[in-house]
Amino acid sequence: MLLRTCPILASASANPEVICSVHLGLVEGAREALGAESVEVAGDVTLEPFALPGACRLRLPV
Repeated sequence: MLLRTCPILASASANPEVICSVHLGLVEGAREALGAESVEVAGDVTLEPFALPGACRLRLPV
């Protein structure tokens, strides 16, 4: 999944290890709250900051 609109792009550009980790944690928390399988069973959620021009790549296990 490509994420093209970051609400705090300037901060993410300056500190991707902090900002993108928070976004990744939000996705993981949402999955858990929605009853997704555990990470051990379903695989890891990953977020690649600025993987493509104008987009970050979010990978969710299927």
